Amino acid sequence: MQMTIWRRTCALIGALARSIGLGHAHGGQSAKQNAGLQSAEEAKASRSLEYMSEIARVVAQGEDLQELAWDEVIIVFGFDEDGSVNETYGYAYEQGGPSHPFALRPRYVRPAVDAYREWLRLERDKGMIKMLFQFNRRSLKVQADFEYDDPSRWKVTPNNIDTIVEELRPRLGDP
Repeated sequence: MQMTIWRRTCALIGALARSIGLGHAHGGQSAKQNAGLQSAEEAKASRSLEYMSEIARVVAQGEDLQELAWDEVIIVFGFDEDGSVNETYGYAYEQGGPSHPFALRPRYVRPAVDAYREWLRLERDKGMIKMLFQFNRRSLKVQADFEYDDPSRWKVTPNNIDTIVEELRPRLGDP
């Protein structure tokens, strides 16, 4: 499982690096072959960004967030056995200020989050069990991390609330 996560991470990093001009042709490949691979990887990175942008839009429009002053948010999505969102909780952060807990009703985010999870899932793979999603509305940067095995990852409890809220704080910066 760790190797699968590593391959996905490397593929995404490679695609993003090539999309901004940091990639190069591998020995033995023609420029045409490399361009085709680069285009496919760029398309995959672009599609991932489209899914994440849709999730950010849905989260930002959540009722609970409308009442809060915030610059960045994190939200943890948990998935049931069928791979559908069944848990959401998060924190909204003011720049340099306090955090505010919030939750979204799973039914509001389910279409966007379930579609992204299914798109990421490899064939014959059970898929992730949790996703940590971060968004900065000033810089419009998004970031996601995935958990495949540990259901207690990112769990907020009375014993860890003082530390986990700061550990999860996005640091996606300004534009």
